[in-house]
Amino acid sequence: MNFFLTIYTAFLFVILSPGVLFTLPRKSKKKIIFATHGVIFAVIFHFTHNIVLRITNKFEGFTSEDSTVLKENLNRAQQQYDNSLSKPEKKHNQTTHQSL
Repeated sequence: MNFFLTIYTAFLFVILSPGVLFTLPRKSKKKIIFATHGVIFAVIFHFTHNIVLRITNKFEGFTSEDSTVLKENLNRAQQQYDNSLSKPEKKHNQTTHQSL
């Protein structure tokens, strides 16, 4: 995983913790409060993590070309593996010589 994405996730978790950025009414049940903050975290992370990943990959030296080559190599390796499973192994016919 990308180091900067890990930092972003931790930062997002902290600012979306109850009482930091916003709070729900105190009379609400704790489970409702935690669930609400969790859903907000999940939604924000879902829509922003790809953006952060694209931006931070430039800092770590990765490019979209690198990921394309990696995907192509993985696909090629998967196809070779699938082909090796689908081909039956050739069995050598062993004949026994009977001595008279």
